[in-house]
Amino acid sequence: MKHHPAGPALRRARLVVYIGVIRSSAYFERFDQDHKLQKTFVTQETQLVDMLASQRLDVIVGIGANLEYLIHETGRSGVIKKSSFEIETKDPAYIAVSKKSKHKGVVPRLEKALSNMRLASARP
Repeated sequence: MKHHPAGPALRRARLVVYIGVIRSSAYFERFDQDHKLQKTFVTQETQLVDMLASQRLDVIVGIGANLEYLIHETGRSGVIKKSSFEIETKDPAYIAVSKKSKHKGVVPRLEKALSNMRLASARP
């Protein structure tokens, strides 16, 4: 996601781009290991959206659906423009349900749905 218009003129003149990311998240190796990038670490995606809208960041990295929802819910659709950048990865993603949750009974159905999705994506 990127802010529109671009960040303040001083940053543009120095060609420095401030990138907002979630602390302790792994994106892809080249990005994660590049210490020349000016990354700002936060704990929540809501912080990324707020900082982008207030021009404290130039770009944010996150999960498209999550960010789209936050941008819409905070009324910033006219201020923030999405740019898609997708990386194929073999890294697993997890869904966790608390053992104390009243919804723990859906876990078997959820596991089956995820298994079906894996099978469907593996087909040519």
